[in-house]
Amino acid sequence: MRIRALVTLTVAARITAAQAPTLACEAAVPPSDSGSGRFGDVAEGSDGRLAWTDGRPGQFLLRDARGIERVVGRRGSGPGEFNSVGQLGWLGDTVWVSDGRLPRVTFFSDTGRLIRVATAMPTVSWIPRPDGRLVGIVWPQLGTMFTPWIVTSQRAGDLARDTIKALRNPAVEHFALPPANAMNPQPFAFRAIATSTPDGSRFCNASPDGDETRIECVDDRGRTLLETTLKLNPRPLTDAVYDSMIAVFGRGQGRTKEMVRDLIKRPRNLPPVMNIMLDNSGEIWLRRSHSYEAGSRWTRIRSNGSIRDDVEIPQRYRVMRTDGAAVWAAAADSDGLETLY
Repeated sequence: MRIRALVTLTVAARITAAQAPTLACEAAVPPSDSGSGRFGDVAEGSDGRLAWTDGRPGQFLLRDARGIERVVGRRGSGPGEFNSVGQLGWLGDTVWVSDGRLPRVTFFSDTGRLIRVATAMPTVSWIPRPDGRLVGIVWPQLGTMFTPWIVTSQRAGDLARDTIKALRNPAVEHFALPPANAMNPQPFAFRAIATSTPDGSRFCNASPDGDETRIECVDDRGRTLLETTLKLNPRPLTDAVYDSMIAVFGRGQGRTKEMVRDLIKRPRNLPPVMNIMLDNSGEIWLRRSHSYEAGSRWTRIRSNGSIRDDVEIPQRYRVMRTDGAAVWAAAADSDGLETLY
């Protein structure tokens, strides 16, 4: 059954001098204690179709055009099974699901009937394109942290894959963390971030360029769509955020908070970008706030590279996916079970 519960809340969206608008919020999926109670991904199809994950091992949920909901899949490696359900999406009335640990994408009807399985190597969050190719980002392996991120494509079943684009991944300073002296990046250093649109039509990268932020976007053939630099207003690093990070790194045998304070550098300001999301229209959302801050602050960039506005999402909402003028977000109740809005 589709839940349509509308509530209102105030969102501080700094659009020139305009008054902050009111955000209408619709509860799309109620809480469930069948999985972890925490939503992982959501994908909206046509005519009310919806697919989402809520932490059930090897399973995802489907709502068809008639509003009927089904649980699909199970834990395993066979057809229709998942080692770890990853990204979800739609091609018409067909839902596709990439596996986070198995190198494949599985296709189902909107009623959960298994249609086919497409395999590709290596294990990537593959996204199927309408022309039959699978596209995705190959992340650097351990020990090679600063090699470029590779946007790649592959035909299902082929052994060879094509490099679409190498995205920038500049080096950042690391420090040795006791007791194993594992190398960790400075947590307040600006590190490059890359992502794709949910449909795999566009890939974008945000990376440091001196005291500016470089934004680069390509399509699924590697053609440059956007290449620009932005001067984003700095946001100060507060004591509360810094101390929270010290507490996290201070846990563990042979560590003290005082030791960690000597290892972790404290800049005056936060990194200008801490996350990036894209919607299928090409609009870019840059998260400007740290995960330990109250609420989340985003700068929205138009597909042509111009800054649209700044948006603040209230603290209780965890943004999962952007969708034009809307966002998909989850909010937890007192028991930790989330509602999808």
